[in-house]
Amino acid sequence: MNKNSFRGKLTIDFSKLKYIYFITIGYSNFGSKEADEMKFVDSLKNCTALQILDLSYCNFVGVIPGSIGNLSSQLNYLSLEENQLHGSLPISIGNLVGLSSLYLAANHFTGSIPSTIGNLQKLQSLDLHKNQLSGIIPDALGNLSLMIKLSLSSNKLEGVIPSSLGNCHRMLCGGIVELGLPKCKETKKQVHVMDIINVNILNGVHQKDETDDDMKNKETNVEEECVGLIVKIGVSCSMDSPQQRMDIKKSNITSGCSNLELLDLSYNELVGSIPKETSFLFKLTFVSLAYNNLVGGISPSLGNITSIEVFSVTGNLLGGSIPGTLGNWKALKEFYSYDCNLNGTIPQEFGRLTRLSILQLGHNTIHGVIPANISVCSNLQSLDLSNNKLVGRIPEEISYLSKLANLALGDNSLTGGIPSFMGNITSMEKLIISRNPLGGSIPDTVGHLKNLSLFYCSNCNLSGTIPHSLFNLSLLINLTLDDNQLKGSLPTVMMLPQLVFLQLSLNKLTGYLPSSISNCSRLRHLEMAVNKFNGKLTINFAKLIDITFITLGQNNFGSNEVDEMKFFDSLGNCTELKLLDLRGCNFQGMLPVTIGNLSNQLQYLYLNDNQLQGKLPESIGSLSGLELLSLGSNQFTGNIPSTIGSLQILKVLYLYNNQLSGHIPDVIGNLSLLILLSLFSNKLEGVIPSSLGNCKNLISLYLYDNKLNGKIPTKLLQLSNLNGNLNLSQNTLFGSLPTEVGDLKMLTGMDLSENNLSGSLPTSLGGCASLLNLSLRSNSFQGVIPSSLSSLKGLLNLDISHNNLSGQIPKFLQDFKLEYLDMSYNDFEGEVPMLGVFSNASAFSILGNSRLCGGIIELRLPRCKETHKHRHTLNPTTQPSTQASPVTPPKWTSSQTTSVVGSSSCKRVQQLLITDFILHDTEDDVDTSHETSEPTPDPTNDPTFKPTLDHTFEPTRKEGPTVAECYEKLKLVGLDLVDPLFLAAFHIFGVATDEVEANGTASDREYMTRLRDEIAQQLMQNMGT
Repeated sequence: MNKNSFRGKLTIDFSKLKYIYFITIGYSNFGSKEADEMKFVDSLKNCTALQILDLSYCNFVGVIPGSIGNLSSQLNYLSLEENQLHGSLPISIGNLVGLSSLYLAANHFTGSIPSTIGNLQKLQSLDLHKNQLSGIIPDALGNLSLMIKLSLSSNKLEGVIPSSLGNCHRMLCGGIVELGLPKCKETKKQVHVMDIINVNILNGVHQKDETDDDMKNKETNVEEECVGLIVKIGVSCSMDSPQQRMDIKKSNITSGCSNLELLDLSYNELVGSIPKETSFLFKLTFVSLAYNNLVGGISPSLGNITSIEVFSVTGNLLGGSIPGTLGNWKALKEFYSYDCNLNGTIPQEFGRLTRLSILQLGHNTIHGVIPANISVCSNLQSLDLSNNKLVGRIPEEISYLSKLANLALGDNSLTGGIPSFMGNITSMEKLIISRNPLGGSIPDTVGHLKNLSLFYCSNCNLSGTIPHSLFNLSLLINLTLDDNQLKGSLPTVMMLPQLVFLQLSLNKLTGYLPSSISNCSRLRHLEMAVNKFNGKLTINFAKLIDITFITLGQNNFGSNEVDEMKFFDSLGNCTELKLLDLRGCNFQGMLPVTIGNLSNQLQYLYLNDNQLQGKLPESIGSLSGLELLSLGSNQFTGNIPSTIGSLQILKVLYLYNNQLSGHIPDVIGNLSLLILLSLFSNKLEGVIPSSLGNCKNLISLYLYDNKLNGKIPTKLLQLSNLNGNLNLSQNTLFGSLPTEVGDLKMLTGMDLSENNLSGSLPTSLGGCASLLNLSLRSNSFQGVIPSSLSSLKGLLNLDISHNNLSGQIPKFLQDFKLEYLDMSYNDFEGEVPMLGVFSNASAFSILGNSRLCGGIIELRLPRCKETHKHRHTLNPTTQPSTQASPVTPPKWTSSQTTSVVGSSSCKRVQQLLITDFILHDTEDDVDTSHETSEPTPDPTNDPTFKPTLDHTFEPTRKEGPTVAECYEKLKLVGLDLVDPLFLAAFHIFGVATDEVEANGTASDREYMTRLRDEIAQQLMQNMGT
C-alpha cells in the first residue's frame, strides 16, 4: 500500500493476520496525534512470519513502544524513518535478531544509542541520522561484523569514534593504522571514500587515542597514500552539530588532494573565503560549498578547473561579481549561486557554456540586461534570474532554448511586456515573471505551452483580457495573475483537471464566476477577491473536497434571490477549508444555519460588509477551529448567541456596526485567547461584564456607540496586556474612573468620552505611561488636573473638553509633543502657557473658560494681573532686591557688543527703549521712582557713540535708537551680554509701561505687551524658574 494518500489513525488489528509476510504502507498520513496512535505495534507480535515492515513517511507521532521487541524473529527489514517519533530508542529493539536493515532516520529520537543494537549480528545497514541522539557511539556496534552501511550523521553524538568499528571489516578498509582495517583492494584507479568529522585528520595532525590501552600515547600520522587519493570529502549536515566550526581558509583541507574529484562541504557553518589552493585541484568535477558563511567572492582563478561539472555556492555571503573566467568551464552542467550577495552583471562568457543545463543566479543584486548570447547554452533546462536588479526587455534569443523547462525572472525591473515568442518554447513547464513592471497584455501564444504547469505573473501591470486558451492547458497546476489590471470575463468552461492554485485577485475582471470551476477537483486555493464579478454564486463547492482557501471578497454576488446564500450548504463537504473570505460581496438575506457544518479546520471567516440580516445562528458555536470571526457592518439583529463562548481558540471577534441588542453575554469571558473584541455601533445594553477580565490576552477593546450603563469594571482595567485601544465612549457609563486604570501601563489609546463619568481624575492615571491618545470629553469630571499626568510624556492628542475641571492649566502640558489639545468648556483659570502646543492657536482650544488670561496674542485674552508683591529688573546672577541700585557696567565698547550680540538683537526691542530708564518698585498704590546714573561715555574709545541721548519716548519713530544708544542701556545691567534674550528681557521688564500706554498708539501697546509676555515666558524657562 506504499505511496498512496491514506490518512487517519491506523486501526488494523494485525494480530488476526498471523501469516502476513510483508507490510509496506509508507508514504501516507496516519498521524492522529492521539496518545495511543502507535498501539497497533502491540498487535504485530502475533505476525510470526513477518519479514518486512515499512512504516516510513507516515507522519507518526509519539514514542516507539517497548513491545517492538516482541516482533517476529523472522523480521529482516524495519523502516520507521521520516516520521515524527520521539523519545528514547527502546532497548528491546536488540531482540530483533533477524534484522539486516534498520532505518530510523529523520525523526526526533533523543537519548543514547542502546548498546543492545550490538546484539543484531545479522545487521548490514543501520541508519540513525538526522535525530537528536546524544552520548557516545557504543563500542557494541563493533560486534556488527556484517555491517556495510552505518549512518549516524546530524545528531548530537560526542566522544571519540570507537576503534571497535575496525571489526566491521565489510564496511571499511584502509584508513589510519590505529583502526586496524584491511588494506583496500586496488582497482584500476585507487579510490578512497571518507566522511570526516574532524577536518584535522587531513592535515597530518598528531593525535593520541587514550581510549585503548594498547594504543595509549602512541603518536601517528595520516598516511600520505590515504590523503592523496581521497575523492570525496563529506562534512555535510553538521548544522545540527554546532560544536564543529571550521574556517575553510585556514584548514588547508585540499592540500595534497591532487586527485580530488568531489568536494562536498555543504550545510555547515564554514567561514572565511574559498582557498586559492582549490584552483589547483584540476580533477574536480563536483564542488558544493552551499549554505555556509563564506565571504570573499568567487575567485577568477577557479576558472582554471576546466573539469568542473557541478558548482554550488548557494546560501553564502560571498559578494563580488561572477568572474568571466568561469566561461572556461566547458564541462559545466549545473551552476548554483542562489542568495550569495553577488553583484555586477551576468558575464557574456557564460555564452560559451554549451553543456549548461541549470543556471541559478536568483536572490542576488545582479544588474544590467539579460545577455542575448544566453541562447548559445542550447542545453539549458532551468534558468533562475529572479530577485535581482535586471532591466530591459526579455531577449528574443531566449525562445531559441528549445529544452528550457523552468524560467524564473520574477522580482526584477524588466519591461516591454510578455513577448509573444514565449509561446515558441514548447518545452516550458514553469514560467515565473511576477513583480516586474512589464506592462502590456498576456499574448495568446502562451496558450501554446501545452506542458505548462505553473504560470506565475502577479503584479506586472498587465492589462487586457486573459486568453481563454490558458484555461485549456490540462497540465496547469498554478495559475497566478493577481494584482494586475486585467479585465473581461472568464470562459464558461474550464478544462483544468490538475489545477491547484487559481489566483486572480486584485484585477478588474467582470461577469459571472463560472460554475465549471467545480470541475477543478484538485483545487486548493480559489482567490478571486477585489474584482468586479457579479451575479449569483453557483459554484458547487461540494466537489472541491481539498480546497483550503476561498477568497471571493469585494465582488458583487448579491442577487436579491431568496436562495442566494444556498451555496453555503455545499461548503460542508470542504473538510480541509481553513479560510473563507466573502466580505463586501453585497450578500443579502439571512445567514443559513448550515454555517455550523463548515469544517472544524476553518480558522478565518470573513462575512463583514454585506447586507446580511436576521439573527446570528446558534450553530456558529460549532466552528471550534475559528481564530477570527468577522461579521461586522451587516444588519444582524437580536442577541449575541451564548454559543459563541464555545469558540475556545477564537482570537479576533468583529461584530461591529450591526443592530445587535441585549446584554454582552458573560460567556465571552470564556474566550481566554481573545486579543481583539469589537462590538461598537450596536444597540447593546446592560453592564460591561466583569468576565471580560478573564481575557488576559486582550490587546484592544471597542465597545463604543452602544447603550451600555453601569460602572467600568475594575477587572477590565487590570488587563495588563492591553497595549492597543480601550474605547468605551458614547455609552451611559457612570461613576468615577477607578484607580485601577493606572495598571494599563502599555495602553496607547483610551477613549471614555460622552458618558456620565464623574469625580476627580485619579492620580493613578499617570501610570498609563504609553498613552498616545486620551479622550475624556463630555463627562462630569471635576477638580484639578493631577500633577501625576506629567508622566504622560508621549501624548499626541488630549481631549478633556466639556467637563467641570478647574484650577490652572498645568505648565507641563507645554513640554509634551501634543499635536492637538482640547480643554474647552471647563472652568480653568489663570495664565495660558505660551510654549509647545500653546504656541499654535490652531492646535489647541480653550473656549468656554472665562477666567483664563495671557497666552499668545491670537487668543485675544486679557492680560494677567501681577501676582507678586514687588516687581524688579531681573539679574540672573543675584536675587531681586527691594532697592534698585546701579550696576557697574562691563568695560565693553559699543562696537564690541554689536559684534557679539548683533545689531538685529537690539533692534528687536528698539521700539520699547526709553533713554531715561526708570525702575519701578511698586507697593500697593504708591510708586517710587529711582533714576539711574549713566556713566559718561568716552568718545575717544567709542567714536560711534553719541554724547547726547533722546530723553523723549517716540512711539512713531521708525528707526529707533542707534546701536550705540541701545548698547548704553544694555550695559547698565549685570546680565550676560552675549545672550540677546537676557538683554531684551532687561529692557522689557525695565520699561515704564505707564508712559508707553500714555504716549504710544494701540498697536504699540499691543506689540509691547505681546513681546514682553513672550520674552518673559522664555526667560523664566531658560532660568529654570
